[in-house]
Amino acid sequence: MQSEAKRWKDQGVNDTDSVTQPSRGDFVYEPLDHSSDSIRIIELHPDSPDAIVRCTMRHVSLSEAKYTCLSYTWQPSHPQHVIEVNGRSLSVGENLYQFLRAYRNHQTRELPHPHLVQSHTLWIDAICIRQAGTNEKNHQVRQMGQIYKNAARVLVWLGSLDHPLKRFLAHMHALANFSDDSTKEDAADWSPWWTILKKINGRIERHLHACDSAQILDLRDQSAALCSNQYWKRVWIAQEIILPSIFRVFVFDGHNCHEMAILGHCVNKINK
Repeated sequence: MQSEAKRWKDQGVNDTDSVTQPSRGDFVYEPLDHSSDSIRIIELHPDSPDAIVRCTMRHVSLSEAKYTCLSYTWQPSHPQHVIEVNGRSLSVGENLYQFLRAYRNHQTRELPHPHLVQSHTLWIDAICIRQAGTNEKNHQVRQMGQIYKNAARVLVWLGSLDHPLKRFLAHMHALANFSDDSTKEDAADWSPWWTILKKINGRIERHLHACDSAQILDLRDQSAALCSNQYWKRVWIAQEIILPSIFRVFVFDGHNCHEMAILGHCVNKINK
């Protein structure tokens, strides 16, 4: 817990950072109830890709709330960007801003398909915890493990990825997606787990057999690039992706959500 508390200091939170001039006044946090398991959550507003990021914040009880946690790095934190929270301006770092834009666009794309829409209520430490309040940070740090454990799902954001790595993830997504073939009916029930892995193994083996040596080398290069991402060097991921059920942790690349257990299996299979 001490390392988590140290995170805000180490990540360069600085009230004097230069940001875009707010147009509607600065956001002011309403105090949390420190005698309870109170937390803040936000909900992004769907909008066009170029629109300012807007969200609504509210207080909820941790034990009763349904939300998605974000697991990410605070760096790069510059340049700072302004978003709107409850109609007021709040500055966020570069990496978080890129996630918010990508997830908002992902949410907006889902709107015509209501059967695909999941809860877009989010818990994000840099927004949902008042960074200038030591007492509040201590209160929230004490709940941090439970916040991630109770999450309906955890999204891992690796940052803005280059095109080859996005293509690789899309490739892995296609190999692990059963919605387009005769295995859909069998895969609808994700147990027993070994049945799913067996199907994925078969797909990957057939795919690798059809690849030439240059294509296989490219797959392994992109796999290595994925595994060397700065995100995996964070000490805090231990609680952020281990405390929740592994089946509730997803890597979000801006377009698709990849179940981490399956993505990890695909990467291991390619590297053998």
